[in-house]
Amino acid sequence: MPLSDRQKEIIIIATEIICKKGIQNLTMRNLADALDVTEPAIYRHFESKDDLMLKIAEFIVKNWNKVYADILNPDIPAKEELQLLLNSVVKYFVNNRYFSHTIFSFGSIVNNKKILNALGQIESLGRKDLVRILKRGQKEGSIRCDLSSAIIAEIILSTLEVAITRWILTDGDYDLENKWQINWKTLKDIIMI
Repeated sequence: MPLSDRQKEIIIIATEIICKKGIQNLTMRNLADALDVTEPAIYRHFESKDDLMLKIAEFIVKNWNKVYADILNPDIPAKEELQLLLNSVVKYFVNNRYFSHTIFSFGSIVNNKKILNALGQIESLGRKDLVRILKRGQKEGSIRCDLSSAIIAEIILSTLEVAITRWILTDGDYDLENKWQINWKTLKDIIMI
């Protein structure tokens, strides 16, 4: 069932709380206060905090999938599609700071399998397409073939995750876009022919 506009508003405010105050401060009381409503008003839209968190995860995945679908372009050389994909991912994280913090907060604290599986779709989709692009690049002769596409994807994703984590931990003081370009230049030297 699609989310109502009010549910979307509540989700956005919840991700702001997570980003600004930490996931431990995402309580129904704090959310109600931020929305200037009573707690029962929140429960009219979400059955429980777990239900809210699952809907947040699903909302982020749906939002990400819309953006992601516009990024992929198999009609260009693989090395260009690879760079476009990675730069777009970094830009998405920077432009969607609240979602970025929420994704990483959920991954480190949440124990609910449904929530983690929903957010896992982002990583799974990204890894699958990254491997596909790398395999195509290997066939085109632009990506080295002495390493498997899965290993190269792991190297890229690990480097990206470390950069995003530093950006989150420094509350944006770490210039993610600039640092990623430096990291990407080094990665290209390693993986491209």
